[in-house]
Amino acid sequence: MALTFFDHRNKRIFETSPEKDAQIDLGTYHVDSDTRRIEDSRYDLLFSVNSQVAFPKCKGLPATLPILYQTRKPDFDSFAYRVHDDFLVEIINTSETLDLRDAMKSPGQPLLGAEIPYNPRKAEDALAWAGVFSLKKLSRREMKRAIAIVDERWGGDWSPYCVVPWEKGTKKSTMIQLEWVQPFGQNASFSCPDWRRRCKEGFFGTPTLPLILYEESPEMNLFGDFNPQLIITYCRRCRTIGVVNQCD
Repeated sequence: MALTFFDHRNKRIFETSPEKDAQIDLGTYHVDSDTRRIEDSRYDLLFSVNSQVAFPKCKGLPATLPILYQTRKPDFDSFAYRVHDDFLVEIINTSETLDLRDAMKSPGQPLLGAEIPYNPRKAEDALAWAGVFSLKKLSRREMKRAIAIVDERWGGDWSPYCVVPWEKGTKKSTMIQLEWVQPFGQNASFSCPDWRRRCKEGFFGTPTLPLILYEESPEMNLFGDFNPQLIITYCRRCRTIGVVNQCD
């Protein structure tokens, strides 16, 4: 699927789906690549997301969340913006203010989604979405099962797959918490994308939530032969939206 939405408050996951039983209105996909252009800028309005459905009670998000990116000449750099209302956004670092009123009128098709099963206490489900919701709900028994599943994938020696240089003898139950980052391709460490603010202070930084994951699909191919993951994040302290690129 092209888009996955993460409801952190209720631990629910929605995916856009071409199936007929997908009836949850998650927003709009602006399909016309010519008219979704935002003024004379290099940015495009890709999606308009129904925040009250996809992310209920997530403070600070506008009712309609615009998802922006550069698709005509992508450089796949990360960038950030802040939504001032449904029509005006500020691009962080460049201080550009973009008016979305014309782009919001571009032709679109409904983003209809369906909720997918997720049980944070089941090893398979927890591993599939560990980068979003962590593995903290697993019992000791299910954590052992999770480790066994990773052993089948990585083998007995995990060191070639690890980012952290773990000391010899470190428990795998500790390693897996940081090293297993599915569904993301590279890492699940997200911090406030606005470097001008102090939201990153602290050892782990301010919690910044991954809200949406985009992956290329036949129904929604934004980048031609390129196949990046785009991760839309949200800093709850300063209300900044981040767009992060990773390769799967």
